[in-house]
Amino acid sequence: MARQPARLLQALAKGAEACVAVTLVDGMVLARSAMHHSMNYRSVVLFGTANVVEDEAEKLAVLQALTDHLIPGTLGRCSDSHRARIATDLSYLPYRFARHRPRFRSGPPLDDEPDYDLPYWAGVIPLRLAASDPVPDSRLGPGIETASLCY
Repeated sequence: MARQPARLLQALAKGAEACVAVTLVDGMVLARSAMHHSMNYRSVVLFGTANVVEDEAEKLAVLQALTDHLIPGTLGRCSDSHRARIATDLSYLPYRFARHRPRFRSGPPLDDEPDYDLPYWAGVIPLRLAASDPVPDSRLGPGIETASLCY
């Protein structure tokens, strides 16, 4: 059975306009009044037309860069399936414009002036993305150590 690319990737390959929104939440901001609770964040919205990476050498270079960015050396130790690599659809988005400049919020809560005297905790609960301990596959062969992942 022939592989059928996702409809989104098919539309992008035909030159459809694309919008990419990215938001990173850095913290929950708790004020004395629930009305002033907020988040510290960084956000951007980009618009453009995606380009499909067709060249096999370029595709391999992109896959190498992406996997090395996540866990260095991982592509080199994975199954060398040429078919799987060329079957991976890759696109990139050279953006034409951003709807707004990147937006962000940082800092402490901003309460109404009289609320600063209330006896309630206020402040920021920082949030972060972090890797947890690896969970090995139940079918992992004997003698394969987690340390071999460069973790």
